[in-house]
Order: sequence, then C-alpha cells, then structure tokens
Amino acid sequence: MVEYKKEESYLLLSEDFYSLQAEGKFLGVPSYFIRTTGCNCRCSWLNSDGSITKCDTSYTSWEPDVGYKTTFGELLNKVRQTKAKHVVITGGEPFLQKGLVDIANNFIKNKYNVTIETNGTLYFDWLNRGIFMSISPKLLSANALKNELHEKNNKWIETTRKLMTNYSYQLKFVYNNKKDEEEIENILNILPATGKNVYIMPQGISVLSLKEKSQEIWKMCCEHGWNMSPRLHIDVFGNIKGI
Repeated sequence: MVEYKKEESYLLLSEDFYSLQAEGKFLGVPSYFIRTTGCNCRCSWLNSDGSITKCDTSYTSWEPDVGYKTTFGELLNKVRQTKAKHVVITGGEPFLQKGLVDIANNFIKNKYNVTIETNGTLYFDWLNRGIFMSISPKLLSANALKNELHEKNNKWIETTRKLMTNYSYQLKFVYNNKKDEEEIENILNILPATGKNVYIMPQGISVLSLKEKSQEIWKMCCEHGWNMSPRLHIDVFGNIKGI
C-alpha cells in the first residue's frame, strides 16, 4: 500500500462522485469520477435547428467552477466507501493539473484501474504506463462560435500520437454532422489507430438530440468498422451534474 503525506499534491475539482461509466470501452462499469475544473478548449456545436450547444460540462470550461482542492488521501477514502475498482479522472482537461501525475499513479499503486479522459492536446511523462487514456480529439465542427482560445489550443495530432504510443487508449470522437465522418477518416489515415480503438458518439445534451444522430452513427460504424458509443447518463438522467 502506497503511503501519502499531508503535503502531497492535489487536484482542483469541480465534482467527484460514484456512478457508472456511460461512454466508450468501459460502458456500464461502476467507476469513481474525479472531475477537474478548467479547460484549454471551448467546444461549441451548431445544431440542425440553428441553435448552439456548448460543452456538456460548461461548468468546467466556458464558466469554470472555482473548484476545491482534494488530495489523494481524501479521494482514496471516498473511493474505498464504494464498490468502484475503476477511477476516472476527467474534466475539463486533467492534464492542466499539476497534481495529476501523483494522484493517478497512486491509484494505480493501490490496485485501481485508472482512466484519464483528455482532449489530447497536452502531454507529459511520468504517468504510470498502466493508465488507460480516453482521448477525445475535438473535430472542426466543435468550434461553431469561432472561439480564439479554442482555435489556438486545439492542436492535438502530435500529442495524441504520443499518448497512443505509450498507453492503452481509445479515440472517442463526438459526431455532429456528415463532414465529421470525412474528417475522422482523414485523421485515422494519419494516426496509427485501428477500428477497435475508435468510438463514435453523438453530440447533444438531450435524449432527442442524441437520437437524431444515432442512426447515422450506426450506419457509419458498420461501414468503417468503428465502435458506436451511447451516452447512457443522458439517456437515463438527462444532462445533469454528479452522474
């Protein structure tokens, strides 16, 4: 069992909670979610009715929570009170947090499975190679509001390549319109990914908006050999915090 000290590093969190993984490879797996606040991108999508949808966790990006400091010891005590064997560090963008390495590595040392959910724009070493990287590159359609910060920071090809080279991973793309399919194809011609590592999920924050795109994604995944991912938390509860 790893030892930790009072002066250890911390994460600045928006929320942490016990739930089920609702997307990607570990769909349905009981997991403890550690959601950091702060992001280097500002995602936004144009919907078919002309409306704009911002990031589904805008409280970590567009209007980020001030957040609260939480150490590994505090998080470990919370996780131990649940049935979770999987820990998901998400955001926002976790790679902005200096304490990510210490806390993620300590969970690995304590025999937990760890997933880091990232937009793939940032990379640094020293993370345990047993960590699973859930990489969600932001396509061109994810900047409907033409945000300058998003445009500046959404550069992820080389950093994503490093993550894919050094870790087990999944590439999780948010699909919004038909142009996204061609862009995903082009990306997969550049990056060394196979279909089994690629997940496509619909853009939206309501059951109706997700359903509108699901038939297109279904056909697309059959054609290309990609995986389709639902967003179960929205299907079951809607777009709310803490689930």
